[in-house]
Amino acid sequence: MKRKWLEETYRGPEGLDNRRAYVVCNVDQPNVDNWLRTPIINVKGANRLHVEVTFTMRDCSEFPGNARSCKETFRLYAVQLMNNEQYQNIWNSDYWDLIDRITADTGRHSKHDPTIAAVNQEVRSYTVTKDAVYFAFRDSGACISILNIKIFYEVCPEITRAFVHYPQTVTGAEAHSIIAVNGKCVPNSSPLGGIKQPTYVCKATGSWDMANGECHCDKGYASSIKHNTCTG
Repeated sequence: MKRKWLEETYRGPEGLDNRRAYVVCNVDQPNVDNWLRTPIINVKGANRLHVEVTFTMRDCSEFPGNARSCKETFRLYAVQLMNNEQYQNIWNSDYWDLIDRITADTGRHSKHDPTIAAVNQEVRSYTVTKDAVYFAFRDSGACISILNIKIFYEVCPEITRAFVHYPQTVTGAEAHSIIAVNGKCVPNSSPLGGIKQPTYVCKATGSWDMANGECHCDKGYASSIKHNTCTG
């Protein structure tokens, strides 16, 4: 973390519990450059990580004189490392990959208009090719509270259909990647028709699509469509 991000407590939904948030509000200062960095995140086989950030942002019109340096955006960065690489404590855009500039699309908090939605949630994605990654949030003069950060990746779940078993599969590296996954006939079954290797497409959203081929129970075995099994 670099400069002026503060950790504060706020009340959770319906005031049931205390939660921690990182806040910054240097709207009246020139040349603001506040960085907030995550701990190191091991990629563990993921090809593309998603960063979900929940935050509130104050409307610049609330501040006296409209605070000339006030911003209503912040930036999300990342840097990747191999296991044998050392992280450099560098705080400039040459070292970090800019993922996106984020604004309060849902709404900005304003004490003058209680009907405006105060809490925003944005998701951005980042292709990973190394062993670990850091993410960082860069503020240049907004009045913002980061309430929650969730980092995750998508998988197509393990599934059995048409007597073919497909393993859990990590989605591809790009936003619209598709991966053709080879399936395996369940015990006591064989491919049906001229297709020797059934396949199923794993989409970037973590869903399966475009199944090609199926299996059927071998002679002498009873099929259970409900359980996708062949028993003798």
